[in-house]
Amino acid sequence: MLQRHLQGGRLRSNRGTKRAFAPLVAAGVLLAGLPGHTAWAAPEAPTVQAPTGAYVAYVDEDGTVWAQSLRSGTPRRILDGAGAGARVEISPDGTTLAVLAPAGVLIAPTSGGKARQVLNSRVDGAAFSPDARTLYYSINNGVGKDGVLRALDVATKATRVVVDPVGPVVDVALSSDGTRLLYTTSDLVRSSLGRIGEAHAVDLATRTDTRVGRAGDDIVDVAFGPGDVPIVSVLTGQEAQDVGAAVTTLEGAKVFPAEELSFGAVGTPDGVYAISTTNEEEEPLHVSFAPATGGTPGRVVTDLGLSAPAFAVGKGALPRPLTLSTEVSGVEVVLPEERAVAGVPTGVGVGAYAAGPGPLTLALQRRVGNAWRTIGTQRAPRTQNFVVFPVSAGAHVQLRALANGVVSEPTTLRVASRVTVAQRRSSAGVVLRGAVVGARGGRVTVQYYRDSAWRTIATAGVRSGRYEVTLRVGRGAELRVVRAADRTHDRGVSEIVRAR
Repeated sequence: MLQRHLQGGRLRSNRGTKRAFAPLVAAGVLLAGLPGHTAWAAPEAPTVQAPTGAYVAYVDEDGTVWAQSLRSGTPRRILDGAGAGARVEISPDGTTLAVLAPAGVLIAPTSGGKARQVLNSRVDGAAFSPDARTLYYSINNGVGKDGVLRALDVATKATRVVVDPVGPVVDVALSSDGTRLLYTTSDLVRSSLGRIGEAHAVDLATRTDTRVGRAGDDIVDVAFGPGDVPIVSVLTGQEAQDVGAAVTTLEGAKVFPAEELSFGAVGTPDGVYAISTTNEEEEPLHVSFAPATGGTPGRVVTDLGLSAPAFAVGKGALPRPLTLSTEVSGVEVVLPEERAVAGVPTGVGVGAYAAGPGPLTLALQRRVGNAWRTIGTQRAPRTQNFVVFPVSAGAHVQLRALANGVVSEPTTLRVASRVTVAQRRSSAGVVLRGAVVGARGGRVTVQYYRDSAWRTIATAGVRSGRYEVTLRVGRGAELRVVRAADRTHDRGVSEIVRAR
């Protein structure tokens, strides 16, 4: 999990605002566009064909989980609202998928069905056992100075400590036979480039914890490649402006020999996958593949949208969309701060108190007679849990909101009469005429501004929503027309006109 090691801008941006990935922003989070393919390919990094049935699962910058074949086809939306920075893990047998979300960990079968929340806190790295019954994960305290590696029983949710090293535990990988575990951590002493990551190997039978890798290597994530060979992503370069990343063996041999950045390695029996890019200004993110057969490494998919520098690789049918009901504890109508005026659209908000990932659908309804009629329905961004609907009402109206079936208490949008005014000069004086939207009868009053106060100088009847009145006032007099509040409207006031 690379972003934990990149606090403070250890890999610097060289792409301006044209790409959110640069290749790593100062905050340490990878960003890119929406999922999809492009035809871009650098000549020094050829395109290769991924193994049959291979697919990638990842989370985009909007917090949506996707699965995408590495051969062809369009991405499949798996889950909305996981949260930016969430990650995905797939069990080695391909049966189970885990979403490591900011709000906790969800686990679901890849064949479809309801997801279960098995942890209620964010984890930093995770790896399934070969039978998908155990999830090994790292969790760190709030300031990231100390961490622990634990094992979760997926069925019972029981956890136990595996190792408790000094410093944060960042990334986790498990061997194909489930006997060995790799993790990477960080020293608490900062160098000029940031924290220096160490790789450790744990024998799960004896819990023997051994540091591995070359002295001085700054290791940011770990994986087991074909034959359970340990693979690491290492930061390279001595000066901040020269820092890059490379996927290597523990002895330092490059897995992707091309002159490009590579990191976030994922090991499978077929070979090693990694995120790759170069320093070219317009180059998108890629997934590269180094075959276990020893063929030339190359790219299998380009322009991958990521919210974190991590992805998972599976084999077989694409995972089915997860069934997940967002927990909604309340919903309310948020009335506009400015007064609503009859016949003029105004924005009315709907906000929900919602927890956990998953879709959130908000609706706004108005009372018409004895029934509720829907004004609109929208899918809410899970970063906000809030949407706005345009509402145009001719009088006071009762509104209520719905969020995934949860209904709010009704509230009243109070609406003021809309009063328009125009003037002309006649031989008898100044003629004011206009309309009252929201009322067809009754009367309006005409007011004159004098001695720092508005004073009534005339009234006029409203017929079929219109009025007219003639005044004997001097040029320059400030006038306005007022419709008093009634049972269905608040007081309405026209714009101020200056007598000509």
